[in-house]
Amino acid sequence: MGKSLRAVIVTALSLVCQGAGAQESVEPNELSSKLFAQVAQNSSVDGSNVEAPRELPPLALDILMAFEGWSSDEQDFGFDFCTIGYGHLIARKPCAEVPDEVAQYDPPISLEEGLALLKQDTVKARLTVAKLVTSDISDEQFGALVSFAFNVGTGPRGFSGSKMLRLLNDEEFNMAAKEFPKWIKIKDKVNGTLVTRRSCELDLFLETLSAPFRPEDCITLGTAPAAKDLINIETGRPD
Repeated sequence: MGKSLRAVIVTALSLVCQGAGAQESVEPNELSSKLFAQVAQNSSVDGSNVEAPRELPPLALDILMAFEGWSSDEQDFGFDFCTIGYGHLIARKPCAEVPDEVAQYDPPISLEEGLALLKQDTVKARLTVAKLVTSDISDEQFGALVSFAFNVGTGPRGFSGSKMLRLLNDEEFNMAAKEFPKWIKIKDKVNGTLVTRRSCELDLFLETLSAPFRPEDCITLGTAPAAKDLINIETGRPD
């Protein structure tokens, strides 16, 4: 990875993890704007101080890394979006069309650099969960909710408009937990990867998930949601 990009990522991660009082500043440029876009939208920035989001527990990071997937090189994902690392978005175009943007990352990147990007990418979800959930929640519950919000979105079609959030704020934690298995459809079809991801998030929320993390160990016992209650993660509704 290029020296300037590595410096920006390391500084960004340091600011995110340490919060106010960081001594090193980042010169404004196109790259730092990309890396700090989500932070700027959700925190107060006075030129040197950035609100520090709540840290994720290791098992939450394990879930995110496992289900976001990994590529040390740039790759086209989904609707020809160019990504790198753990699904970090480089551009909303195929990689072949954005060689200059790709070159800024100087692929291949290391796992450490990929993790720094992932932590930065989760800032919006972490700040959203911390702001919207008014009940006291454990680190494990927080991590499960961040993974969930990062996947389904933080807006009104996702976490912020969900029944889960309303139940959490009413301190109906057992009922809120039953919402995880509902969010498993894409384009009107149940998605096997989402089924496993929701099981892992639910196990973490219930604090029954243990290290070392293996997705195949995420088996949550209980009654499966009725088919009519299954939610499409693209619309936030049981389409």
